[in-house]
Amino acid sequence: MPVSEQFINICARRLNHKYGQEDIEFQTKISMLSSLKHKNIIPFLGFCDEDNEKIIVYEHAVRGSLDQHLNGPNLTWFQRLKICLDVARVLSSIHYDVVHCDINSSNIFLDKDWEPKIFGFEHSTKYPQSWRHRLLFSHHSNNTYMTPTYDVYCFGVLLFEVLYGIKPVKTQHCVKVEHGIINPKLWKQMDRQSLTRFTKIIDNCLNEDPVQRLTMDQIVKELDDVFELQWKHENLEHSTDADADEDDPMKMEWLKIPLSDIREATNGFDKEHFVASGGYGSVYQGELDVLAIEGEGPKIRTRTKVAIKCINNRQDEASKQGFLTEIELLTRCKHPNIISLLGFYMKANDIILVYEYATKGSLSDYLGSKRKINLIWAKRIQICLDVAHGINYLHTNMEGKPRIIHRDIKSENILLDENLNAKVADFGLSKLHITNQQSSTIHTKHIAGTNFYVDPEYLTSAKYKKESDVYSFGVVLFEMLSGRLAYDPVCIGENDKGLAPIARRRYNEGTLKELIDPKMIEEDDERIVTLNRGPNEESFQAFSRIAYQCLAETQAKRPTMEVVIKELQTALNLQVRTFYKNCQTFLHIHFINYYTHSLTF
Repeated sequence: MPVSEQFINICARRLNHKYGQEDIEFQTKISMLSSLKHKNIIPFLGFCDEDNEKIIVYEHAVRGSLDQHLNGPNLTWFQRLKICLDVARVLSSIHYDVVHCDINSSNIFLDKDWEPKIFGFEHSTKYPQSWRHRLLFSHHSNNTYMTPTYDVYCFGVLLFEVLYGIKPVKTQHCVKVEHGIINPKLWKQMDRQSLTRFTKIIDNCLNEDPVQRLTMDQIVKELDDVFELQWKHENLEHSTDADADEDDPMKMEWLKIPLSDIREATNGFDKEHFVASGGYGSVYQGELDVLAIEGEGPKIRTRTKVAIKCINNRQDEASKQGFLTEIELLTRCKHPNIISLLGFYMKANDIILVYEYATKGSLSDYLGSKRKINLIWAKRIQICLDVAHGINYLHTNMEGKPRIIHRDIKSENILLDENLNAKVADFGLSKLHITNQQSSTIHTKHIAGTNFYVDPEYLTSAKYKKESDVYSFGVVLFEMLSGRLAYDPVCIGENDKGLAPIARRRYNEGTLKELIDPKMIEEDDERIVTLNRGPNEESFQAFSRIAYQCLAETQAKRPTMEVVIKELQTALNLQVRTFYKNCQTFLHIHFINYYTHSLTF
């Protein structure tokens, strides 16, 4: 069939001649089909409505329907989970105004890359958004499904079929993990925790009370977690022994540090070694024999000043999960703007992480009224650039490291070394964004992050993307411009959400200059060239423009970190260029004064 001057394979579905006897009904369906655009919906190409024939034409999917593969050797458990997650995302997307009404394995086609394409929208129903969570009944559907008009139930049947290769019977009210009827090859591939959570989703979907079932949005979040657990399991299972040692915290002998050495380094966690504390626990400083941070080849232990983070052990095991997450992520990260993990200790109630020591503390120490020293504008931009490079590294997929979303970017989690080079730290809330996972969104059940830095769209939707990190970084940019922390009492007094909405409002009003930190403009000594402690006009405009874009209230309008880096570099270049010009003028004037003065003698 010619489409855009090319021939492609098609699938033509001939409808029962009784279907859509009223032209209005058929045209309504065609209008709906043409409006459904999604990478996991089979493309609608056209229709025929003549001589009492009603035919709908779709793009052909080369691997046929999903039901043809459920009992065969082609689909791994990981691929099956990926298909289920993609289908759930489609349903979540269309459920704002469409119910599919016939979700089953024969209506899910697979392309050459095993990507699912939902098919069979002829019996779908449109309804108002206010009905989204109601159970709808329609006379169109396959009676094989006990509540055929409710997509969530049908999706539960699909999950059951993907797991066991058979459909559930009517008397079945819950799903038990019966490994005897699961394909033995699949059983060997399965992560047990992932499988348990998968079966709980099925139980919920098949609940006889529709009110008790999850929404498709919630199912996507649950399946995201299931998929990630399976991915981690396979990542460990299929790696080399050496790689496995690096990925599994319990096997990384080269990073383990005896508790006796840690106690000795801190003199029994004496208060003289104490650095800081927070909700996570306490940080101490000391010296330990640790592996060299940089370099290839054999690792050599050297005496190094380190930061020792003792994590509170809570009954909910959140601290342990944060500990494991931090080890998993930091062992994958090698970047000058990411804090380095040097070792750890874990046994019973003791959970300790050992990092390179950032001698100049956190960025928050250089903001607010109790700041350590005052930073000139060029140095502030350079620190922001360091952080941007670190975040961009996290957000980029590369060999040995998937995309990582930090989820808690703030000035307290940015550390400075002796040369004031910035390093992103604290990965306890971070999430791996799996390379195979095409969606750029992470669905979360619990909101994570720090008030005043959290993406407002994430707060309302629980959908976290790398653009959410960009928003948090935007708050840090305005902290650097204003010299105030996001939760400064002055800011909260003006707006209970802190600095971010104030910065947005002032930018729109054209009064942003009133936020510039006045301490940047103060001169220490009139005889010293400090003419550009504060931002010049061009640098200010470039910096404030990109900072404002980072704070866009919707994720789609925020720039990537690559764009942020480019614009911050421009702001720095504009500031430095003016500084050099002023230096030349300053030296020229003083040379003339000196030369003129010397002629008088």
